[in-house]
Amino acid sequence: MTLLAKRTTPLSLTNEINIEDYRILHLTHSKNIELNRLCQNHIKYSPGLLAFKDEEIHAVWKDQILTLEEAEKFAWGYWDEAVHHIKSGNLKSYLIERYC
Repeated sequence: MTLLAKRTTPLSLTNEINIEDYRILHLTHSKNIELNRLCQNHIKYSPGLLAFKDEEIHAVWKDQILTLEEAEKFAWGYWDEAVHHIKSGNLKSYLIERYC
């Protein structure tokens, strides 16, 4: 996502639509340990990250991979926790019932 955003920004889609900057927001489920941590069965494909085994993938990405400028444009969190910030209503009820 970061590489795509960097390569396509700035971008003029039309005379009225200009993309000047980007932000990356990566949300995962808080209980998805296989995705949220650099687990042994996945890290074997990225030997350069072995030193970070079992660490939070988002923190490693932000602190070790991205430049300072890129890191300022990257945020992450857990969508199952974020859903509780949605205004009460049918959508919130549905999302909590289905995903939380």
